[in-house]
Amino acid sequence: MNGPMVDTTIPYRPFDSGADGSMTGTARDLNRFFAALASGQLLKPAQLAAMRTTVPVPQDSGHPEGTRDGLGLFFTPLSCGGGYLGHGGSGFGYVIRAATTVDGRRTITVEDPS
Repeated sequence: MNGPMVDTTIPYRPFDSGADGSMTGTARDLNRFFAALASGQLLKPAQLAAMRTTVPVPQDSGHPEGTRDGLGLFFTPLSCGGGYLGHGGSGFGYVIRAATTVDGRRTITVEDPS
């Protein structure tokens, strides 16, 4: 390593462009979280229903057509029918997208180092 040491531990939350909350974890952690959330293991039914109550996302938002926004959850329709719940976030050097089927039986988390 050549060059000066740089402190990369500065808080960047005010500059964060996504909703990741500066969370530290793994893709497996996120998959387990979304599966438990969607399957009703984390919240009371009324609370989960409130999260799933959605409004249309504007078409120029960068989300796929038909995406709806709830309380911390997005619902995105699939061309084959149905849809998925998810949320993503970004920070310095990465973009994360996590998604689950509405019943929580299938999950996926994708990281895109940018």
